[in-house]
Amino acid sequence: MFKLFAKLSCAVCLLVPGFVAADAASDLTQLLGGMNSASGQFEQSLVDVKGQQMQASQGAFSVKKPGKFLWLTQSPFPQQLISNGQELWLYDADLEQASVSAINPDSQQTPALLLSGDAKKLKDQFTILKAPSADANVAAFELTSKNTKAAFTRISASFNAGVLSRMSFVDKIGNTTLFIFDDVTLNPVLADTLFEFTPPKGTDVIRND
Repeated sequence: MFKLFAKLSCAVCLLVPGFVAADAASDLTQLLGGMNSASGQFEQSLVDVKGQQMQASQGAFSVKKPGKFLWLTQSPFPQQLISNGQELWLYDADLEQASVSAINPDSQQTPALLLSGDAKKLKDQFTILKAPSADANVAAFELTSKNTKAAFTRISASFNAGVLSRMSFVDKIGNTTLFIFDDVTLNPVLADTLFEFTPPKGTDVIRND
């Protein structure tokens, strides 16, 4: 799964008129602002513009502000995406290969960076609107990038009873990456050492400067 994020650095819905962007931004900032850490399970799928599924995977994640995350893809192929807030490591155990790059503090292009970053910066990077929901317990948001060069043009996020339940990212050619989150624990105690990575002996390390 995260070979995709290595290449890109990171529910197709229509923007709904009539909602006040300022209120939506404040609501989203409040929801994300109350989450200092989180852990849980995820399912991911990549669907092309024709609706054909191109990729699917599942695994576990942990995130901690500011900027720390551990994203473990367990199937179909084991991979780890790890950041201590300064460096981003992608480790492929089957290939015995790891790549490392510096984190752009202004980047919010992956779910992990979005969740572990500064919620207030979202208003600078995205136009934020609320989306309609038939369930009173669900708060849904649509984020449109203000940067025409961004890898993803639109992000959708849904919260069920205040807990993030799904996110989707739409890229420039119309492909959609969907994440469904389950068994999410808010604000668990997570040691900083969890987000440090040391390549196993014999690993081929590629440094992206």
